[in-house]
Amino acid sequence: GWVGHYDNRFDPLGEFHLQMPITEVEVSERGKKIFIPSREDGLNVVELESLSMTTYKPGFSVFKVAVCDKGDTILAIGIEGELAVMNMSGSILWQTKTEHSWFLCDMTSNGKRFIAVSEKGVLACYSIGAVGDKSDKNRSGGDFDYLEI
Repeated sequence: GWVGHYDNRFDPLGEFHLQMPITEVEVSERGKKIFIPSREDGLNVVELESLSMTTYKPGFSVFKVAVCDKGDTILAIGIEGELAVMNMSGSILWQTKTEHSWFLCDMTSNGKRFIAVSEKGVLACYSIGAVGDKSDKNRSGGDFDYLEI
């Protein structure tokens, strides 16, 4: 349950202790935040500058997390079929529950598309359209649309 923060010379800058085992860590592109799924509480977000931690609660046990390169969108998945897209404040932008048990996820660098992979090999791809842009039949203003399995 320990997270260390080092500079590019591997000199320690700080550390953070959690009262839980850590099996998954996602770091923001700019290296300012660490995202640690918590199977009991949701998603722990460690601010590296202040070494403070906040727990985001999407309403399910988070198994894996992905963060877009822009650093403004988080994808959290649960093993009981849950998917949630959140902003960096932890507010839910979109959420659904599926019949699949997800174990892997990834998000495009701009946060406009993401995939989730189930333990049985099901691949789901979702896309978000620009608000008001109805030119693409797979897009809708502000909502994630299911593309394919």
